Amino acid sequence: MPKASAIQIPRWSKRVVTELGGRDPLGLSRVAFLITNYLLTGIITQTSRARYYSFYPWALWHIEHFERPRNYAQFNQAFRRREAFLALSTLSLNPKSSVVGSQVVGPKLEKFKATGEIDTNFKVLPSNAMGAYGQYYGGSLYDLRLTSQTEDGIEHCAPGTATELAEAYHSVVSQTTFCKNKHFEENTFPFVVLQKSAGSVSLDALREPFA
Repeated sequence: MPKASAIQIPRWSKRVVTELGGRDPLGLSRVAFLITNYLLTGIITQTSRARYYSFYPWALWHIEHFERPRNYAQFNQAFRRREAFLALSTLSLNPKSSVVGSQVVGPKLEKFKATGEIDTNFKVLPSNAMGAYGQYYGGSLYDLRLTSQTEDGIEHCAPGTATELAEAYHSVVSQTTFCKNKHFEENTFPFVVLQKSAGSVSLDALREPFA
């Protein structure tokens, strides 16, 4: 009987210097990156919280329909109030939740608990006027064709899928005290508003059946 063939194990034959950096001589990471970008367009490791992808279209849609800002300053203030309330809602229910801006929002939340009054007139990221949207999620949402921007710098929810996401989020939060009593138009309001609304507004609410 013929002898069984010996198992052939790949071995380096000679050293070849490539133009690729790091420890990727076969160039496989480049292929993986291209495939990942194709399957998950616009999504990166810093934009991994799924409910941001419905919250931000809603925030832009809601501002346009309920406040109608005449300039960028008014738009930015309206956006800031909604984003701050989202972050406060998320941390009030789960202090360990991975919400962007937790280092700023956490101490403010403790202060608001003590005073009994909420103030949403602050940036969740001091370095960016548009907070987590401006720092991380804006580019992802734009790549997914969920947002657009006019010459005055005001961001808009794009028609189609983005509007559907916004309306789906709105169906969950429209009956909260925050929305029903139009506290989104105010900088300050009672802390009890947060307590009554956080369950629906929070990023972590995506795990709940109603969301």
